Amino acid sequence: MISFHEALELLLKNVTVLPVEPCRLENASGRTLCEDITADRDFPAFDWVMMDGHTLRIQDWEMENRNSRVTKNAPAKKPQAVLSQEIGSCVEVINHFKAVSFY
Repeated sequence: MISFHEALELLLKNVTVLPVEPCRLENASGRTLCEDITADRDFPAFDWVMMDGHTLRIQDWEMENRNSRVTKNAPAKKPQAVLSQEIGSCVEVINHFKAVSFY
């Protein structure tokens, strides 16, 4: 096996390094960025729901309670919903909604 540095040297000898050039976003498909894109904060700045579904208490699931009832809905553009401590309760959640808080 060859070392990392030997492999890199072989690679650089056998590829053509293309120059950096500006490109409009709509023409960027299939291209490679010349530098990393970073953000100075998380976006969004809160946990959010990635798919439609229901938020329920793990205790209910572990007790094999499969008869949870929806006690709240969490539609888009509404304040964050709070999951009740009540046994068997759940919150219906919508994609891209601020994640449900607990109690």
